[in-house]
Amino acid sequence: MAQSHPRYTPLTDDAYCNASNAPAILGVTGAFCGVAFIAVILRLYVRASILNFVGADDYAMIAAMVMAIGSFVCFVFETKYGIGRHTRCISLEEEEMVLKWQFYQSLWVMLGVILVKISIAFFLMRLAPKTSWK
Repeated sequence: MAQSHPRYTPLTDDAYCNASNAPAILGVTGAFCGVAFIAVILRLYVRASILNFVGADDYAMIAAMVMAIGSFVCFVFETKYGIGRHTRCISLEEEEMVLKWQFYQSLWVMLGVILVKISIAFFLMRLAPKTSWK
């Protein structure tokens, strides 16, 4: 008869298992997401109302912000299913859900970084004085 690994036997110690870093995780990621959102809104305000020009770089940055919000939503669900808690206190079902949400989060983060780089490229192309340099 095969014995199960201790990792796959969730603990029931209440003091140990109720400890969680989820509020800190959500606080830090939420604060950075909020600051990024404010920066994007201010950027759009300046471009649209003061400069009267919204370019492709701005649209790419808006899309990147949407990806950042999607990534934060994934963090919320990951903490619901066990991120921030001790791994020995998480059931296999909860761990499976965490891994599913982490998969989607990795997609949003990857697409967000790509869109930020595309936005920078569009901005640099606008700065090039000659079309041959573009």
